[in-house]
Amino acid sequence: MARSKAKKRKKSILPQVALVCFVLYALISLVKLQMDVSARRQELETLQTQTEEQRLANKDSERALAAENDAEYYARIARERLNYGYPNERVVVDTSGN
Repeated sequence: MARSKAKKRKKSILPQVALVCFVLYALISLVKLQMDVSARRQELETLQTQTEEQRLANKDSERALAAENDAEYYARIARERLNYGYPNERVVVDTSGN
């Protein structure tokens, strides 16, 4: 009779061990999924920021294309990029960095 009780205990321990293993597996999976979700959210925020920056760059390009035939546009480009100026004009450059 003592043997049958020992066998019952061994048999009843196996389902409990299996249940504990399953619960641990489920918890580890949930933690891993949560980490993946956090990483994907971070990636999404980065992509949204890049998208907004590109959208602003596109708007600037559209404005530049729209003003392509504008004389003021060419004058501004000549002054800013090529450092040209009008005759008898003094250009002062602030080198203080402020």
